[in-house]
Amino acid sequence: MRKRFLLLLLPVALPLAAWIGPRLFDWESQRDRVAAIASARLGRMVTVEGPLRVTLLPQPMLEADDVRVGEEDGETLGVSARVLRLRLGLVPLLSGRLEPRDLVLVGADIRLPWPPESIGALRPPPWLTGFDARVEDSRVEVGGAVLEGVSARLAAPGPLDAIRTEGSFTWRGAPARFEAVLGRPGFDGVATLDLSVAAQGANVSARGALVAEGGFEGRIEASGGDLALLMAAPASPFRATGRVSVTGEVAAADDLVIDLGGVTGRGAATFRFRPEPRLDIALAMARIDLDAWIAALRGAQTPPLPVGLDLSAEAASFRGQTIRRLRGGIFREHERVTLTDISAVLPGEAEIEASGATAGNRLELALRFTGPSLRATTAAFGLPVDRFDPSRLRAFEGRARLVLETTQLSVPELS
Repeated sequence: MRKRFLLLLLPVALPLAAWIGPRLFDWESQRDRVAAIASARLGRMVTVEGPLRVTLLPQPMLEADDVRVGEEDGETLGVSARVLRLRLGLVPLLSGRLEPRDLVLVGADIRLPWPPESIGALRPPPWLTGFDARVEDSRVEVGGAVLEGVSARLAAPGPLDAIRTEGSFTWRGAPARFEAVLGRPGFDGVATLDLSVAAQGANVSARGALVAEGGFEGRIEASGGDLALLMAAPASPFRATGRVSVTGEVAAADDLVIDLGGVTGRGAATFRFRPEPRLDIALAMARIDLDAWIAALRGAQTPPLPVGLDLSAEAASFRGQTIRRLRGGIFREHERVTLTDISAVLPGEAEIEASGATAGNRLELALRFTGPSLRATTAAFGLPVDRFDPSRLRAFEGRARLVLETTQLSVPELS
């Protein structure tokens, strides 16, 4: 009877002992061992400042609070974590040895200054070997961009193996996934780099090399089902491919072949890191829907950095009419929008040029115009010209200053 009772009690006693036993052991004496194990795994000095805990169920796990990585000889890597987790081997642990199977930084705060002095500094350092670690529920700050909810794994098996990292994050409320493979530099100092990011139904991939002189050169490809989810633009599928180069001051994609909803064109994009972040985009399309672009720009949120758009199209549809040779620049910084070098050929062969800027809800434009038939141009936009003598409203030219506000249009100057 006693044996049967002990057998019935055993399934309860063992888990209870596994749960209570580690709490009776003084793990504080193992602080230096834990820091040494984490330092060897991460390749950088690790400082453990908080308490240690060990659990055996559901799997052997050691946790250390308030951890800092990389502080050595005045060098700060900019990494701190709320919790360091080491998954341990059960048999070695029962014999008194700490053998980690996995390392995870939970609630890490990683600060990466950007831009670096040289893109060549992104090549993997020689010490980054035998490295395998994960981060969960972390925060990464790269320059002025903040990535929240970062979960990722970084692995660098050996001195000749490529460094691989993959994971997910959230930026400005949008979830994204990424994957990167960074090769070891060869005898010529060149290291290959493959990078891909997927967010909001769009995919961006870059493949090239970190060159010895400093910088990245390669090819970039982007595609997605709706451009409006990524920028102030009409909703349409898109695809672009071209060259890309990155230095410590600027990232540029040029010679881009673009397809927007079946309309082809060329383009380029430049992101400047210094002295202030700024994005410039150039699009040259065969045809665009100007009504859709205007609606998208009006409803767009204020961009987090200055954005310039240089747009041109051989044909543009506007209020049911076709405008030819449309050219112009749009620059937005905070709430202010500046229009420069706007030009187009309207129906009736009228040519216009305009420039201006906004101030709150007020848009002021300087306009120049000329054409062979004012009647043909105004009639195309639905103005009643039949009441005028057919011999009138012929060749015209002039200039004007227009002021557009929420409820009115005024022309304070006209010649």
